[in-house]
Amino acid sequence: MSEMWRCLHTRAADHGTRRYRCYRDDSRVSSTGQNCAPGSVKADPLEQAVWDGVTDVLSDQNLLREQYAEHVKSISDPENHEKQIKQIDLALKHVE
Repeated sequence: MSEMWRCLHTRAADHGTRRYRCYRDDSRVSSTGQNCAPGSVKADPLEQAVWDGVTDVLSDQNLLREQYAEHVKSISDPENHEKQIKQIDLALKHVE
């Protein structure tokens, strides 16, 4: 996300409110194949929503165990390695 969204400080109209604006204007490098919608999002509510989500996930021990087990399983699967290599190759073609 960091390469798509940047925090900025607005001027006069918003009285210096921090906002995030998406700078992804090349749909080929997007995971969804779409460009960003125009406009920006206020930083405080967005950051609070992210931290709320992180806190919820980290406080759910069962979910953490399940996700860890899935990760261990996926990294030991040779078919998954091939899939990841293809995804990386595709992404590199868009960047070059």
